[in-house]
Amino acid sequence: MTTLLLLLTAMAVLAGVLALRRAVRRDGLGTRRPPRSHREWWEGAGLS
Repeated sequence: MTTLLLLLTAMAVLAGVLALRRAVRRDGLGTRRPPRSHREWWEGAGLS
């Protein structure tokens, strides 16, 4: 019985992680460039 509960819990956690990953990918996080109105991070850091 304990093994069954562990397997069900692992499957639920995996399903949650995959759903979160899919939602983040659909949102475009990390794939889109920032709007042109924003400066690049190094422009304000004095590295240019």
